[in-house]
Amino acid sequence: MSAETITPDSISLHDGKLIERYQVRLVPVDEIRPSPENNEVYGPTNFDNDPALHALVRSVERLGLEEPLIITRDNYILSGNRRFFAVQELGWPEVPVRTANVTRADAADYHRLLTEYNPQRVKSVAAALSEQLLKSSDDGDDGKSWAE
Repeated sequence: MSAETITPDSISLHDGKLIERYQVRLVPVDEIRPSPENNEVYGPTNFDNDPALHALVRSVERLGLEEPLIITRDNYILSGNRRFFAVQELGWPEVPVRTANVTRADAADYHRLLTEYNPQRVKSVAAALSEQLLKSSDDGDDGKSWAE
């Protein structure tokens, strides 16, 4: 199987939107802000609260990041607070990110949005209960998934 060169004329509008959505760029670490809501849902990101962070820092140091952070248009982290902590510990000047088409200020249900972007996260019992409360809340649910 040979790889084809993708040109703007060779892809559909749908595929072009997908490529744009998944585009990764490097952003200076000092321009990225952890979401305060992350602490409310999952607890603080630190070695005392999450001893597994030591292993994550070692892994990022050895392998780099396998997944970029996902940030809002106003540079708040939607997914990747633990990875961000690791790159800060390692002193990285920039980090790869993807940008979701939302701002923290404009998302009335930001707590729920945060949980939608973090289904893979290993959670404490308290965090899992917090997520379930947010998911069961019908306030402001317009049926739209922010991950789309």
